[in-house]
Amino acid sequence: MEKKHDIAANEDCTAAVLKAAAECGFDMAGVSGLDLPEDEIEKYIEWLNQKKYGTMQYLPDGLEIKRNPEILLPGAMSVISVGLIYKSGITEAADSSHGMISEYALGRDYHKVLKKKLKNLSEKIRKLHPELEDRFFVDSAPVFEKLYGQNAGLGTKGKNSLLINPLAGSKFFIGELITNLPLKPTGRLEFNPCKNCRRCIETCPAHAIGESGEIDASRCIAYLTIEYKGIIPDEFCQNIGNRIFGCDECQNCCPWNRRKVMHHEKDFSCRYQTSDLALEKLLSMTEDEYLKFFEGSVIRRTGWICFLRNVIIAAGNSENQALKKDLEKYASHENEILKNHAQRALKKLQESWFLRIAEHPDANDPQPE
Repeated sequence: MEKKHDIAANEDCTAAVLKAAAECGFDMAGVSGLDLPEDEIEKYIEWLNQKKYGTMQYLPDGLEIKRNPEILLPGAMSVISVGLIYKSGITEAADSSHGMISEYALGRDYHKVLKKKLKNLSEKIRKLHPELEDRFFVDSAPVFEKLYGQNAGLGTKGKNSLLINPLAGSKFFIGELITNLPLKPTGRLEFNPCKNCRRCIETCPAHAIGESGEIDASRCIAYLTIEYKGIIPDEFCQNIGNRIFGCDECQNCCPWNRRKVMHHEKDFSCRYQTSDLALEKLLSMTEDEYLKFFEGSVIRRTGWICFLRNVIIAAGNSENQALKKDLEKYASHENEILKNHAQRALKKLQESWFLRIAEHPDANDPQPE
């Protein structure tokens, strides 16, 4: 059963909120009530029942709160959803000897950027409505953020599971402010972005996207390189390529992301030079150097061991025999994750050398020492 709230439609208040959101620097904003389509919630529960969330146990654990946002804010009546574009146009690494980082992680940690703007938005609304009670979140609580964003008109959920906006595509962050104010909903977009398109399904390197758009997180490269903290199975290591943090393939192939709509947020400017992401350099990083180099970045989320694991996988996929010596020091490492992946990466480099010689027997390519 859907919960019903007697919302006094306050159109002027909603207009003031949207104006304040724009003044805070958000690219889009909308308002919805707390009720969500029951069929969408049932789809999510079925996804949980199919165990497609990998090791992210916090997802099923947070279901009750997701379904009842009043637990987060007693007396809640409305959700203000906001969007901030992060698209930079940087979608490729220099070559296979350099690591590739997901586009959203090239700048400052988006949690910090959006939370600062949401705090400013909260203060602006409170000046207009002193009775305001609210809580705001950016991936920091169990909230159906994409469903609320869809209800508020930020975009429509695509087959890659992301919200797609007809002007901005899918490369934007979502935040939400839950409030006790009875705001007038802005309504959903009448927009079907995907229709018969299957580009994201066909492009996904790990075949993690189902025909109806559900994601098998346990196969997704973004999950494997960021959330997963163990030894990655062989079948996925090749698909990872040189991706050392995240994966954007299901977005880069999307026609809606061809538009030249880029971010305007200075904190999202790329922090890294090409040479910074050379695998040779990253393989030599100590934990302290890693923490210092990625200070203020969401890349620190994965932790040094798993970040280094990702770099080792990329080195094994690179066919760059010069990385062999860098990998050898991890082949006997005390950490089982690093040792396992280094040994497999060395074997892969050796196989790539034999294959190159077989294909080009006259090449002057001595076996690496």
